[in-house]
Amino acid sequence: MLRAVREATPLLKDAVISPHWKPIPGASALAAVEEVVTDADADLGFRLLLRLLDVVSPSLTQEQYSHSQTLGRRFGYGEHHVTEKLEQLIWQG
Repeated sequence: MLRAVREATPLLKDAVISPHWKPIPGASALAAVEEVVTDADADLGFRLLLRLLDVVSPSLTQEQYSHSQTLGRRFGYGEHHVTEKLEQLIWQG
């Protein structure tokens, strides 16, 4: 699970989450996700990471997407849980 957070770092570290309300630097949001993963619950941390990716909408590689699908299956998510959040973000370059 920490691999997924590390893979998301270049995608989210310079992003600003909720820039029009109370902005949160992407690096701070990722640090919070990593803390949840290591100190509380990996499943919750992954759900938070999916939400961040959905909000920021960075381009993902097929490998990053596949890894997220694998994690989702490992956590017992339904067939479309990860797909709904990330499929539209795959970079087709």
